[in-house]
Amino acid sequence: MAQGRNDQVSWSWRTLPAPLRTLGRWLTIVQLVGYTTSLIFVWHTTRLVPPGVAARYRGADIDSTTNAAMQFPKSFGEMLTITHTHLLSMAVIFVLTGIGVALCARISSRWQRFLIAEPFGALLVSFSAMWLMRLGAGMAGALVWPRFLPAQERFVERWSWVMGQPVHVMVFAESEDAGLEACALALAELRRVEARLSLFDDASDLCELNRHAGKRPMRVDQDLHEVLCAAEAFRAQTAGAFDPSVEPLMRTWGFHRPRRSPPTEAEIAAARTAVAAAVVRVDGDVVSLPSAHTQLDLGGIGVGYGIDRSIAVLRSLGIQRALVDVSGDCYGLGAPPGEPDGWRVDIAGTSKTVRLRDAALATSSNAVSVIRLGQQVVGHVMDPGTGEPVPGHRQMTVVARTGIAADALSTGALVAGRARTGDAPSAGALGSVRP
Repeated sequence: MAQGRNDQVSWSWRTLPAPLRTLGRWLTIVQLVGYTTSLIFVWHTTRLVPPGVAARYRGADIDSTTNAAMQFPKSFGEMLTITHTHLLSMAVIFVLTGIGVALCARISSRWQRFLIAEPFGALLVSFSAMWLMRLGAGMAGALVWPRFLPAQERFVERWSWVMGQPVHVMVFAESEDAGLEACALALAELRRVEARLSLFDDASDLCELNRHAGKRPMRVDQDLHEVLCAAEAFRAQTAGAFDPSVEPLMRTWGFHRPRRSPPTEAEIAAARTAVAAAVVRVDGDVVSLPSAHTQLDLGGIGVGYGIDRSIAVLRSLGIQRALVDVSGDCYGLGAPPGEPDGWRVDIAGTSKTVRLRDAALATSSNAVSVIRLGQQVVGHVMDPGTGEPVPGHRQMTVVARTGIAADALSTGALVAGRARTGDAPSAGALGSVRP
């Protein structure tokens, strides 16, 4: 027994069982031929060597390694698809086998098995294994994998012209087509709101309401009803600094009806009286303007409302990251990938920036839309108290949770000369800039 324990067992290729030797030859054939063929295939397709491939799939910058660009997505399914280059290597094995058979006029049964039977067996096993992996991965991807791996989002943007201003819509969507459709629907919603609230379209609901001033009440749709209710609330919140009934002043100063010289004191006084006497009565969906001199201008609040409505459309489509920018007034929905603080927005006319995440920004300025009356240049933002345009060249930016609040409060803050947001929890002043 002692002698038996001291005997050393030696292993060699010839002493291994035949099934193990066959398996070893299969693995050698598959690895040598398959790996070499796969390297050649990947290099021919991407011009990347193994270090470049590894860097690409780690998300590293490949420009330092090569100028080529590997276009394969990094999803689990695509990674499995890449492994099918292994099947190409099996075709190479068959080619080599055919060449070997063709070169041998007389071959023994041993060589026949080595050149034909065993490569065929390796191909069959490899092919079956690959398809089983693909089938299993497909079932797992359909049932389990999407719950853990977020879909890759595509960045899509569109420019247009709505409400007399440039509009820029940016979204992250599941596909380019979905993103383009979302942008188109957001722009369509802005145009729909414009058609309801525009003062320059005689067919708009607002113009029709102004024509009813001093006459019978008018039934309005949901858009005009919401904006009028919000406007009255912001008029009270800003102590009259924001006032939707400033249209008589806008017309007197030549913004709605061109004129060459400044208005007289009598004209300004008449317009001030009309603004001060304006009353908007809202009873359900019925609105009345008791005074015949009342005329409404929703330019200081309509853009914000349109932005809110376009964001609501994007949310209904499942968009979670978007920015709607209407000439500097904007709303940031969610946050771009890699920027958890939100969308970076430059404040017009300054070097300052803010981050918007589920928030809106609006800037009011009396130095943008101006007209010249003789030697006098005046801005379009009216002070209802004085009956004159806001003096000086300044602007006010307000960040709020809604576009309609940011729009109205920025106008009120510019008129008041300071941020006046009251006790509303939905809004807060960012500050003012006086160049």
